[in-house]
Amino acid sequence: MRRVLATVLTCGLMLLPSIGAADSDTSAPKTPKTQKARTSKKTKAPAEEKAAPKPKTEKKAASKPKAKAKQTEKKQKKEKQLSLVARIESSNPATVAKAIKTVEEYKTPKAVKTLAQRVRNGLPPALLDAAIEALGSVKSYVAYKELTRLSDHRRAAVRVNVAKQLANFNRPAVLKTLTKMLDDQEAEVRGIAARGLGRINAQKSMKHLIIAAKRQIPEAAHVVGSKAKPHHVKKVLASLDEKSFDALAPVFAKVLEREDMPKKAKLKVIEKVAAVGADGAASLLVKHASSLGKNDPMRKEISEALRRNSEKEKADGAKRDDVPKESKAGENKGGDKPEAGGAK
Repeated sequence: MRRVLATVLTCGLMLLPSIGAADSDTSAPKTPKTQKARTSKKTKAPAEEKAAPKPKTEKKAASKPKAKAKQTEKKQKKEKQLSLVARIESSNPATVAKAIKTVEEYKTPKAVKTLAQRVRNGLPPALLDAAIEALGSVKSYVAYKELTRLSDHRRAAVRVNVAKQLANFNRPAVLKTLTKMLDDQEAEVRGIAARGLGRINAQKSMKHLIIAAKRQIPEAAHVVGSKAKPHHVKKVLASLDEKSFDALAPVFAKVLEREDMPKKAKLKVIEKVAAVGADGAASLLVKHASSLGKNDPMRKEISEALRRNSEKEKADGAKRDDVPKESKAGENKGGDKPEAGGAK
């Protein structure tokens, strides 16, 4: 019995330390590893912390000044435009002159429309010239329509200015107006119109330019010679004769100079010009030959063409001189008739 009690007491004393350790563990809970890692990161690198997002009220407050600035700018622009329109409509010539310069600089649609209307209502010559130049710089449809209306103005100086502005438009719609201006009574207007057609679309206008060249518009002849295709050159040669040679000579001179013109087309020009028999035809070919190198094959072609034409002219002259005697005698066949009442 005593042994049993001693054993029980010994076991109880052995269990007491483990129970105390368990009580201490429950009283102080351990922190998880992830929590320790987060706290350590925060303490080690505070610079890596993200900045707190701004509240919505702060964002709205920041965007308000920008929106206000845009509204102010829009309002100022509108006020400037209204002011410009009012100045164009002013009765003071100095104010209108300044407004026209502003239109040329800013090119606002409303101001351009107002300027076109003011031109239709009438402007003094100096202001009209400035308005035409301003409309030409704008290059809008409204400006084109007003310039087209002015293309048959009674004053030649206005038509010259209009032709200059339209020639710089580079719009296909302008071709019709410039083609019409090829028939203008002023030589300068015709020349500007021809150059403008050549600049905008020479191929589309070639038919009208050839006609203008035949009518002795030198600018048209220059454009045809510079930009004609071989089939255009063929058409010009088909209408060449002694009378039209002087007007078309610049065309052929330019065609022969061109490096992009095929040799076949040039040979046709040489042959036709040599055979035309007009004054200056031979000198045109000789002048071109002198500009070529000594060994240039085209130089030989020119000399051969001139030789053939010279031989042909001699042969034709001999035929005219060698008229049959019978035909001359036939003119006086039947003899002279006696006068009425003459002696028997």
